[in-house]
Amino acid sequence: MLVVSVLLLATSSLAIPAQQYSVQSRIAGGKDAIPTQFPYQVGMEITRYIPEEGLVTEWCGGSLISNQLVLTAAHCLYGAREANLYLGATNVIKTRETGRIFVNVKKNSFIVHEDYNDEYVKNDIALIKLPNKINFNKYIKTINLPRLKQRNTKFLGRVGWISGWGMTEKGDNQPDVLQFAKTKILPDSVCESELDFEQDTEICVDGSKGISNCEGDSGGPFAIDEKDGSRTLIGLVSYSGSDKCGFAGPVVHTRITAFLDWIAKNGGIKIRD
Repeated sequence: MLVVSVLLLATSSLAIPAQQYSVQSRIAGGKDAIPTQFPYQVGMEITRYIPEEGLVTEWCGGSLISNQLVLTAAHCLYGAREANLYLGATNVIKTRETGRIFVNVKKNSFIVHEDYNDEYVKNDIALIKLPNKINFNKYIKTINLPRLKQRNTKFLGRVGWISGWGMTEKGDNQPDVLQFAKTKILPDSVCESELDFEQDTEICVDGSKGISNCEGDSGGPFAIDEKDGSRTLIGLVSYSGSDKCGFAGPVVHTRITAFLDWIAKNGGIKIRD
């Protein structure tokens, strides 16, 4: 049987949902980020009830796309009760870190894609509406969404940034400091040969050579640099075909361009032309 892993991380131990997919946690092969380097990055502590385990806290990532919206993976929020969000954070154990904002949100603020499939992890995208609008500073800023004219862009071969507080390798402890690395988009055929990959809604991202997302990175960003110095979010960490991090093939990301209309409708925002 093909095993697919979603990249969720329990704060005490790895939590694998009752399905055939694995979720990712820490950046394998990454480096420590510095404050202001990834101002759109959101850390998310998710609380959910799991039968036979009770209440479990898991770690995911997200991206700030407006002053009141966080974009993340649906599998992070599916069945969740609440989430503690860390905006502007670099070292999550530094409670008085300059520029950081902590926000608690309840499940009525979660918007999970109506066609999300928890068994096969498809349409893996969700929004969180913050209770209040965020004031931006150099530590907290939004990331661009793709333009409407980029709907059919494959971004093949583009190098981009992955970031998160997931494990640096399988079975390791969760890092305190935000990790980041560069990786690239692979041909769809690489993921199609190994996974139940859907090229219209998913992106195939390189996870070899010791660099990849890992448990706890679920929902986190894959971002590309623009000529004006800004970054554009083109992927959200979704699942992989192995529970090994950095050495076992590609990682599948949700393709943001496939969901621009959904984001605009459910988030109440305008997408750039």
